[in-house]
Amino acid sequence: MSRIGKRAVAVPSGVTANVEGQTVKVQGPKGALQLVLHDDIMAKVDDGQIKVEPRAETQRARAQWGTSRTLIANLVSGVTKGFEQRLEINGVDMIGWNAEGRIDRFKVMVRPLKAINALHQAMGAKLAST
Repeated sequence: MSRIGKRAVAVPSGVTANVEGQTVKVQGPKGALQLVLHDDIMAKVDDGQIKVEPRAETQRARAQWGTSRTLIANLVSGVTKGFEQRLEINGVDMIGWNAEGRIDRFKVMVRPLKAINALHQAMGAKLAST
């Protein structure tokens, strides 16, 4: 038995959820998301909750059970809270100063691309304010 899969996913007020075949659709204040479940898993909406169960007692079905429940919980979280990623940068690889002592160039080794774009905007704002 999956300890995670056994727990139902609560559907908060303001969020609608429905299951059509293997597709779970969730709609809320931040948008709409959907997920196609593995064939070994079935889901149903019951009393404001989404319940996930394996179709058979196979090892693959049990493995997909908890994963599917977590993915559905992430759908509900995505349409209510949205997504946020916070980065903490420790260290800068190369910094260059101009004659006035102000930073005019820097090089940071960060991955992934979203982090690079966020860092670029933050550093640009910081440089503009000084």
